[in-house]
Order: sequence, then structure tokens, then C-alpha cells
Amino acid sequence: MSNNGNFIAISGSESDTEGDTFRGFVKLYGSDNTLLYKFETESIDEVAPIVNVAMSGNGKRLAIGAVFPTGNSTVAVSGVKVYDLTEENKYGQIGDIIAAGIMGDLPGLRLDMSEDGSRLIVGGRNHDNGSGRVRVYTIDTSTGEAVIKVLFQLAGAAGSEDHLGSSVSTSRTGKYVAIGGTGVVDSAGSRTGAVKVYNTNTNERVGGAIYGTSASDATGFSVDLVEIEEVGVLYVAVASIFSGVEGHSDRGNVDIYTLSSDSDKNAAWNKVGKSLDGDRGATLDFEKGRYHIGDSFGFSLGLAKMKDDSLRVAVGSPFFSNVRESDAYYGVVKLFEYSAEQGSWDQVAYDIVGKSKTSASGTSIALVNGGDTLAIGGGPDGTSKGSVIIYAQDETSSKPSSMPSSMPSEMPSGQPSSIPSSWPSSMPSEM
Repeated sequence: MSNNGNFIAISGSESDTEGDTFRGFVKLYGSDNTLLYKFETESIDEVAPIVNVAMSGNGKRLAIGAVFPTGNSTVAVSGVKVYDLTEENKYGQIGDIIAAGIMGDLPGLRLDMSEDGSRLIVGGRNHDNGSGRVRVYTIDTSTGEAVIKVLFQLAGAAGSEDHLGSSVSTSRTGKYVAIGGTGVVDSAGSRTGAVKVYNTNTNERVGGAIYGTSASDATGFSVDLVEIEEVGVLYVAVASIFSGVEGHSDRGNVDIYTLSSDSDKNAAWNKVGKSLDGDRGATLDFEKGRYHIGDSFGFSLGLAKMKDDSLRVAVGSPFFSNVRESDAYYGVVKLFEYSAEQGSWDQVAYDIVGKSKTSASGTSIALVNGGDTLAIGGGPDGTSKGSVIIYAQDETSSKPSSMPSSMPSEMPSGQPSSIPSSWPSSMPSEM
């Protein structure tokens, strides 16, 4: 999503009417729900591609990764293409396909872009048989021709199964990058996963590695990085989607850390507040023949600096369900705001729960506009199509409202909204 929320890019895949061939796509919408542009990958007859997208702050540059995870095609190539908005108000590809790889290599499965679009980070968690690799590219169009070069590269050790590039996130300027590797081994020999932050201008690590607490936590599955440039401070949100306690395996949790941006590689990251935990772990009921996986809290993440310099974090949990039945995955997204006075993360408004047991709401998240605009992506929602819902907080409300709303607000506004609601209120207005 663009910084002001006026543009949103949505990725997916589709088949032909006979279901014989598949292609990926990215649809670019305006804030009024108008389809502005559609990008399509090549069609193949083996497997639907996984498509990811990153966008510059103004929405005029997009990077699209098309990943073919399995199969033996010699035609389909996983990789990333970059598009710019032309003077004719159309998007055209600039440069050649980058980070191209064989099927299963997964370059482009994770993408992020600096605000001005001059830096692109590409993660390929399966590179070199699971070692993983992350590259940061510079994109220069000042001469009229696009010049795309590798600025920074980090690869897992050969045969390590670090899965480096499981997640990637860049600061606004692109100077700093956070990299997750769900298979990284800690100093005790446990495969906890980890997140590491680097200065891409110097190739130096900032602070120590942030490891999970237990083996198979999958720490680094999701990550989001924010720089407070005025004071030289970094904040990073780190998800460990398979963490849990006894009786609550795979519940998932999210931790937020901070450190000065000029710290050396030996500095320890400081935890901000307490951990944010998922609601439920895996459930197995032999008598009723039911199995429900854990929430995997932190499957998606969005961290934002608000206009008053406080922090908000949105956390997605697509496998959440209050109905503990097999294949019932409503999904939920929770929004938290940090209170410096209390030293705690306080939930903002209500849980945003998917509408049906196939919603898997929270599969993806975008949090922009100083934390006032939230986009939530989910699964089929009872149909063959996925869904994206955008929530916005206006200046007259202290709680986020949906645009359009998927459910009535649980708390009436203390004053009338500046935007008419498209849904009837669940209770009378106070004014």
C-alpha cells in the first residue's frame, strides 16, 4: 500500500475456465476501489505461482515477484520484475528480470522497497538447498535507462538450512534492512530461527542476532523494521509463529525490540514492553476426531511510527478460530499501541475476525499512514476468491473504523464521523 493509502496492490493467482493453466497477477486499486492496472505472469500448466509485491511510497514503482515453488518446468522462471508509472499513466517494466532462479528456489517470495523506490530487497529462503539468500538492489533511472545493481548480499552457510530470507523489511530510506531466517541455529545448537539487522551502506550488522527461545520457534517468519531518523533509533517487530508453552504449541508470539542505529554488532537489542501472544495452541480431540493447528500469531506483521512518534503494531493470525473444528480458520488481526507511560502494549479497538471458517483473515497485512490505515488480506471467505478489507481511522474517532466496515463498531464514537457509514450502527448514536 502507498504511504497515504491511496493505492493498494493485491496479489493472487487464477486458472483458465478449464483449470488447465495457471497464472499469477497483481491488481492495483485506487482508494475509491477502482481497478487502475492489472499485471499478469506467464501461464503454465503445472502449478499456480505465488506472487508477492512491494511498492514505493507514492505507488509509482512496483516490484513483483512470481515464485513457482514446485514442478519441472523449463519455461517458468521465479524472479522479480520492476515496473514504473510512465508519462502515459501506464506501468512499464524497467530493466531485466532480477533474482531469477529455478523452480523451488523462491527468489521474490519476500520483497520490500524503500519509500523512494531506489532500493529493493529480495529474499529467497530456499536458495542453495535451504541456506537462503537476501539481496538489496539499487535502482537508478537518472540517465533515462534503468540500472539495477546489487548493493548488499547475505547468504546462509552452505548446507545450513538457515532459510535466510524467510522475511525481509527495509527502513524508509533503505539504509537498514531486517532479515529473518527461520532455521538459524543459536549458540546452544537449537534451531530457533533468528532476525538480524544490517546497515546496507557499510555491510555491517547492527546489534546482535535476535534468536527465538526454543527449538522450532520459527523466529523470523515475519519481521518489520522502522527507523526513527530524527533520533537515530531502530525498532523491529519479530514473529515466532511456532512458539508456545505446554499445552499451547504453535500459539505464536511477537516481540518488539529497539536499538540505536549506530550500535555495533555486539550490542544487545532492548525489548519494548512484554511479548504479544496468540490465543490458542494446537488442539487434538481424539473423541470428536478434531484437530486444529495453533494460531501462528505473527504470521503477518505491520509496525508503524505514529504521528506523535509512538508505535503501533498490527499482528495477523490466519489460523485463529473460536470454533475448534478441523478446517475452521476464521483468522484474526489485532492492533496494539505502545504506552510509554505504562511500558505496555495496549490493544486498540476490537479483534478483527474473519467472517467465515475459510477466511484465514490476517494472511497478509499493510499498516501505513502513521498507523491510521490498515489493510488485511485473507483467504477464500466462503467463495473461490480471496478478500482484502481496508480499515481507516479518521480524525474524529479514537478507534479505527472500517472503510467499508465489515462489522459494526463495538464502541460508538463520541462525535459524528466525517465519513457516512455504509452499514447501520449496532447501537444508537450518542449525538
